[in-house]
Amino acid sequence: MSPTAPAPIEVNIIGVLEPVPPGYCGCRCGMLAPIAPVNNRGRGWVRDEPLRFIHGHRARLPHAGGPRADAVEKFWAKTDLVDGPLPTPCLDWMAGLWPNGYAKVSISGRTRLGHRLAYELATGILLTPEQVVAHHCDRPRCVAPWHLFLATPKLNSEDAATKGRLSKKLVAGQVIEMRALHAAGWSTSTLAEKFGVHVSTVYRIVTGQAWRHLSAGWVPVPLQPNKSKVACKLGHPFEQMTRSDGRSRRICRTCQRAQALERYYTRAKQISDNREVAQVMATASVRISGAHPAHHHRPRRLEVGFATR
Repeated sequence: MSPTAPAPIEVNIIGVLEPVPPGYCGCRCGMLAPIAPVNNRGRGWVRDEPLRFIHGHRARLPHAGGPRADAVEKFWAKTDLVDGPLPTPCLDWMAGLWPNGYAKVSISGRTRLGHRLAYELATGILLTPEQVVAHHCDRPRCVAPWHLFLATPKLNSEDAATKGRLSKKLVAGQVIEMRALHAAGWSTSTLAEKFGVHVSTVYRIVTGQAWRHLSAGWVPVPLQPNKSKVACKLGHPFEQMTRSDGRSRRICRTCQRAQALERYYTRAKQISDNREVAQVMATASVRISGAHPAHHHRPRRLEVGFATR
């Protein structure tokens, strides 16, 4: 059963609206239009001048630019009311889907996410790329305007994590165990190897930056920052050094000297080996040609004698 299409958005015809300020997108989204990189007579581009529209925003205009009325009716005709997890029914998109399960809609020459289009048609709000439309019902193919709300990427991710819908390697029990082991003295690298995740993931979990919904009544153990260390891994004391740009950093002079000597002797051995190889090759070439080593590179002089009476 197809629901009744919502009332169309009242959009004034081009020419009745107030003129768009110079440099702004012609769809009246309030965003600055990009600058034309080259001259293009076919597209009406003038180099270093703003374009009329942001890419894809022409379709937001009434027709001579936007979706026809019959296109909007066809969009709602491809939906169906179904029971969902909420008391109100879901409005499922019955046509093509994106690989992640969201509605895939082609309208006015553009392929869009169905729930974003449904939100724009129902509210009249022109969405920007930074705005996110989330679902109360947590069903990607639902395009019911009464199940959609405007959110930010951060709020959307936190909502998905709270409901356990993020694809992850860890579960709540493993996170609690990881935090308990870290409080017992386990290092972040050891925990990363045990649970099969990256060290940065462990760091964000044990400091409370990730899995915040499991942080009730839990106090993170402070990690020892590097600035509190007074010696290197071999136990040599650090020395303070000021660089040419004015920034200071701590270094271990003992380790630096050892590394410099190691590089010096390695390079000296390579040079010595190269000289020995070159000498062997030169001796072998002299033996083959039969010339004296000191004169093998000189060409032999051809002497011609003339007979005289």
